[in-house]
Amino acid sequence: METLRISKQRQSQATPKAATSTRNKSKERENNAMVVLDDGGLIVDGGLGLPPHSHDFREYSMAPPIFTSQVLISGMKGLGAEIAKNLVLAGVKSVMLHDEGVVELWDLSGNFIFSEDDVGGSFADICLAKAFEYNDYCRSHQPPIIFIKSEVRDLFGSVFCDFSPEFPVFHDEDPHTGIVTQVRQPNVNFKPLREALRDPGDLFLHDFSKFDHQPLLHLAFQVLDKFIIEFGRFPVAGLENDAQKFISWVIEINKTLSDGKLEAIDQNLLRHFASGARAVLNPMAAMFGGIVGQEVVKACSEKCHPLFQFLYFDSIESVPTQPLHPSDLKPLNSHYDAQISVFGSKIQKNLEDAKVFIVGSGALGCEFLKNLAVMGACGKQGKLIVTDGDVGKCNPSNQFLFRDQNIALGKSSVAASAACLINPSLNLNIEALQIRTISLTEETFHYTFWEDLDVVINAVDNVNDRLYVGRKCLYFQKPLLESGTLGTRCNTQMFIPHLTQNYDASRDAIESNFPGTQLTHFLTILTTAWHGLNMSLRICLRRHWLK
Repeated sequence: METLRISKQRQSQATPKAATSTRNKSKERENNAMVVLDDGGLIVDGGLGLPPHSHDFREYSMAPPIFTSQVLISGMKGLGAEIAKNLVLAGVKSVMLHDEGVVELWDLSGNFIFSEDDVGGSFADICLAKAFEYNDYCRSHQPPIIFIKSEVRDLFGSVFCDFSPEFPVFHDEDPHTGIVTQVRQPNVNFKPLREALRDPGDLFLHDFSKFDHQPLLHLAFQVLDKFIIEFGRFPVAGLENDAQKFISWVIEINKTLSDGKLEAIDQNLLRHFASGARAVLNPMAAMFGGIVGQEVVKACSEKCHPLFQFLYFDSIESVPTQPLHPSDLKPLNSHYDAQISVFGSKIQKNLEDAKVFIVGSGALGCEFLKNLAVMGACGKQGKLIVTDGDVGKCNPSNQFLFRDQNIALGKSSVAASAACLINPSLNLNIEALQIRTISLTEETFHYTFWEDLDVVINAVDNVNDRLYVGRKCLYFQKPLLESGTLGTRCNTQMFIPHLTQNYDASRDAIESNFPGTQLTHFLTILTTAWHGLNMSLRICLRRHWLK
């Protein structure tokens, strides 16, 4: 395995042994984490110093831990790229990128870093160049390891965390007043992966309508590993023999369980899981990149309670209720083959023809633009309009589409240009504006403008602008995807004509907290970015069904 070390002053190559001996000389107290996704290897190494991430100081109070932390990410497909981007922006001391694979056309559907020109190149080499652009303060290191394992398959995803047997946690809530008699540092006791697979305990339940999905997905991801080891490949989509083999293995493992045995097995869910297991979808990668990034920050800072220990998520409701014709799922040797294998070529065409308006191109807006570009939305027959002000001095440190040389330039113009570079083959039809969405600007945002839209995404922190957009969407009967951030907290809502209440009817109470809106608050970004892109996709699906 080749190891590259890059600094701001020079670029040189060193063997893994040399890199290890250098790292062992460090006498600093350092926190470390490992994120396992695949296999392969690389190191990002920049100059030591304190980058301009003052928002991390304010929100996490963790400057020393986060800036001396080292993270290894093994596997640089869609999920690995998202995690690396988030952690480099967070300002961790080092990120090691590890992947020996080469880029295939299939990989482009789920990865914002790769383009068609990168096909045949090294995963790690290409990701290194991009990651180094986001923050050049990263350095390499040898970790005592905190272990996080994550993967996304089709519309399913999983995270496992092992933060060691006794992991201390400092909560971020304001302390209560009173008389202190004794203070104890709370510890969380984690099981290692091998033990947790046999006895997972209580699985993290995030959707009470899918109470039975969590234990079933716990088995499904284990069987997928077994299938790949046995046959050296993923189950083939549409091949019934593979699906039946996969289902039978899940049933066999379930029979051996003493505790937590499932009374009923949803074979349709397992069949869909097996069929799309090879596909990595961008919205799923973005979502789990946020989750894992946040868990790494918790590991490095010892602040906020970590995920304990498994999280399983699915968005099976995003696919049509009726099975698609096999010809609609056939690969087209295109950028979007993985996506087509799940949703079909007709849905892909609907995405390309969509007309979307994004209000704001800050931390959330950058994520939305990136995801839409990777998904192939708003092509020649569609349109993407984005509006915002100028790039501020602090924006490049937490909004990954901006660089220092973009300061004082039009935010929407810079973000639009960066989005076009993410997917050059799309010919993204994008219009960048620097106009507020208020009543005084209706010469631009006129009747025809609103009438032609398919969906509106709010990513602006101005309440008056949000109210104005909400009222326009209500009047013109347009779906509105609303989101906002406050530190590590977020809100996300969807307003669908004739199905939900309007934005005015659901306004939240005003809080006194300082609005720390930044990309490094991964839980915020993953929720809003996933929700927005997931709903955009569902709207396109609905249009397809109506036709």
